[in-house]
Amino acid sequence: MSANKKEVMLIVGSPRKERSTSHSLGNYLVQKLGKQGWVSRTIYSHDIYNDENLLNKMFQEIDKSDLIILAAPLYIDSIPAPVIKVLQEINNYRRKVRNASQPDFLIIINCGFPEAEQNNTAIKMYKEFSDSAGFKWLGGLSMGMGGAVNGKPLLKAGGMVRNIRKALDLTAASIVVGESIPEEAFTLMSKKLIPKWLYLFIGNSSWKRQAKMYGAKDKLYDRPYIVSYRKQ
Repeated sequence: MSANKKEVMLIVGSPRKERSTSHSLGNYLVQKLGKQGWVSRTIYSHDIYNDENLLNKMFQEIDKSDLIILAAPLYIDSIPAPVIKVLQEINNYRRKVRNASQPDFLIIINCGFPEAEQNNTAIKMYKEFSDSAGFKWLGGLSMGMGGAVNGKPLLKAGGMVRNIRKALDLTAASIVVGESIPEEAFTLMSKKLIPKWLYLFIGNSSWKRQAKMYGAKDKLYDRPYIVSYRKQ
C-alpha cells in the first residue's frame, strides 16, 4: 500500500470489458475516489485469467492496493467462469504470502433480471472468497435491470440511474473517510431503474427484433428438448 496516496484496483468481470455495465458502475466509483486523490488501475478478468504473467502482475498490484473493487455481472445466479478462475488464483496466492496486507474488498454486481435480489447468492459467494483471501469485506452493492444501462457511462444514462449515482456517491464518501458504507447506499443501489413492466416490454421487443433480423422470429417459442410421455 502507498504511504502517501491511497490506491484502488478495479477488476471488471465482464467479457464486454470497457463497454460493459460492470465497467460503467465500477469506473464511476473509481473516478469519484480519483477526485479525492486516490490512484487507480483497472484490469479485466477475461484478459488475465489464463495468462500467468498478467496474473502475477495483478498479485503485485493487490499487494499495493488499499481497496479492491470487483464489478461483475451475474451469470445464472453465479459468477462468470473467468472471474471464478481469477478469484481462485488470488486466493491461492494470498495463502502463500506471509504478513499479507489486508485491503478492503467491495463488490458491485449487476444482473439482467428486474430484481436486484437475484444477486444475493453470488454476493454470498464473494463474501466467502473475501474471508478466505484475507480481505476486509465492505459488502456487495447489488443492481438489477443491468440491460437498461447497457454499458453507457452513468453520467450519460439519464435520470433512471440517479439512485445508482447517489448510491455510489455515498459509497465513495464513506470510503474516503474510512467509514462503513451506509445502508442507504445498498438500498438505493437495489431500487428498480424503471417500472418492471416497461423493462420487460423493452427487453421482449428487443429480443423479437433480433430474432427477426436472424430469421428466427417464428422459432422463439420452440421447445426442441421437451420430452413427451405417453399416458399409461
